[in-house]
Amino acid sequence: MTEQMIASDGVQICTETFGEPSDPAVLLIMGQMASMLWWPAEFCARLASGGRFVLRYDHRDTGRSTYEPGKAPYTSNDLVADAVAVLDGYRIDRAHLVGISMGGVIAQLAALEHPSRVASITAISTTKAGPGDRSLPEPDAGYMQHAAAFEDLDWSDTEALGDLIVEDARQLAGSRHPFDEASARDLVRSDLERARNPQSLSNHAMIGGAELDTPYKYC
Repeated sequence: MTEQMIASDGVQICTETFGEPSDPAVLLIMGQMASMLWWPAEFCARLASGGRFVLRYDHRDTGRSTYEPGKAPYTSNDLVADAVAVLDGYRIDRAHLVGISMGGVIAQLAALEHPSRVASITAISTTKAGPGDRSLPEPDAGYMQHAAAFEDLDWSDTEALGDLIVEDARQLAGSRHPFDEASARDLVRSDLERARNPQSLSNHAMIGGAELDTPYKYC
């Protein structure tokens, strides 16, 4: 594993790679309010062992990337530019993009804006880029009730924030496999301890741009 800071239009994006640079590149793009730690290192290493050069990175306002406390002076276009900047930083002409939730939207927008840079898209737990499609099912009412709790959260209370993120992970885990709360708490604790300013995670709910402007729609 190799960690490196990449410049993107005046901000610094923290990145990490697995595998050999000569192998086909796979860029992992995480969802709203989540750093690259949510792509487990073991998962990244397993992908790399199959002959892939795997890259993960911290979005703005997560992990060790640049923070803008209390505001989001950037748009969805900037998040797309960050993904492309990561490829530029490693001199990668073309990569397979794997995005989850908001990351899947970013991957689709990147393909639309920079088609020559995208070899394929794998979109997980996401929907199409652009305004909502009424033919798609609405989010589960129970989850939306849970998500509304973020609006009343005291974001300076790191313990309460951690508890709510763990509950979010539980809500999104589904019912096929038992939810591993201990592992989820370890991950959330590590993520918040690593973050320069956990309060800034709330900025992702303020991101401008028609594709990403609905809080929690893609988180």
